[in-house]
Amino acid sequence: MGCKQSKPSTEPQAAKESAESPRPTTPEPVAATGRAATEAAIARLTRQLTTPAGDPESPWALAHGLLAFGPEFKARDGRSAVQVAASFAQPNDEHPPRYGFPPEQSGKPVEPHPHLIVKTFLEIGLPPALELRASDGAAISVRSLLNDMRARMHEPQSDTDWYDAAWWISALELDPERDDRLLAPVRDAALARLEADDAVLASDAQEPFATTAPMGAAKRSKRHIYGHPCGGLHFVQAILRAASASSSPDFRARTQRQLALLLRRHTAERELYAQTLHAHPEVRLIVSGQQLKFFGHLLETLALAVRLGTAGGDPKLTAELAAAQQLAAADLLGALEQLEQERAYERLSEISAQRPQLALDLIGDGCHAVHGLRETLPSLP
Repeated sequence: MGCKQSKPSTEPQAAKESAESPRPTTPEPVAATGRAATEAAIARLTRQLTTPAGDPESPWALAHGLLAFGPEFKARDGRSAVQVAASFAQPNDEHPPRYGFPPEQSGKPVEPHPHLIVKTFLEIGLPPALELRASDGAAISVRSLLNDMRARMHEPQSDTDWYDAAWWISALELDPERDDRLLAPVRDAALARLEADDAVLASDAQEPFATTAPMGAAKRSKRHIYGHPCGGLHFVQAILRAASASSSPDFRARTQRQLALLLRRHTAERELYAQTLHAHPEVRLIVSGQQLKFFGHLLETLALAVRLGTAGGDPKLTAELAAAQQLAAADLLGALEQLEQERAYERLSEISAQRPQLALDLIGDGCHAVHGLRETLPSLP
């Protein structure tokens, strides 16, 4: 949902087939970028997303609206999105009870990714002491939700555990009172997992998405980095936050290597999308939705890396990051233009009836796109 509740499933068969064909010449950016174009895209998305992201029956939607539009964002019934989202917190059977969020309620997504809501509250800068009200009327706070989350945490033991880890790791890193000594083992395990999952990106295969190539096999089977929601970009963001807080030069150097692999992945992914659109224009809506997901989350990730100084003093990586930001912004604006041509947001109700997951993706990933574009604005001419 946005970053799907389960493994991604909307990639069209055409995309899988075209990955086995010869790759085209590296595509040029499909849209000009710059401050004016970016601000116009943000304004348009704001108009298109405020209502669907303001669904008072879906804390998942509200959390994405908060990420895109900030802590003052309101549900479409006029109430504070923060307070409405928090009101879905439910007590467990412990004494005293601990509060958390169910994956869904009444058919609407609440928290399909565990701890998404408290992570979002911290990411948008809510004070930990902010008073909230749970579903039973009990007084809770951002701090109490964070403490209740921490009490449930353990090192992941399975792929599924790791696929859910990005949000709680980020929440721990965003805690203004975090204990870096206690977090060190979590950081080490998470970086080792990212390195293992990203190994498929290191292949020098001439056609990265060919059936026999590591990236192509991983993408088709939804394994390794492609097993994570949103292609693992939330997990990469968690590692970037960990590296920023870590005192280990080795940890930061290893994170830089993962960032370099992400830049290689961008090149391969954008070529695959361009090839698919050229060969199968009939699936443009679906492919454009996939581009929105990848380029929007990528832009968020690159902007976070720049803001946190992940490149350190490496002039080559710094320059590559800056160039990748410009290119990813252009790629994202191009995907948004394709969605405009498809009238995707005008037809959201129709799409929801026919392809409900795609409609959710357009809302959630659209909000990530707004966030990524906002975070990129300072670097644009």
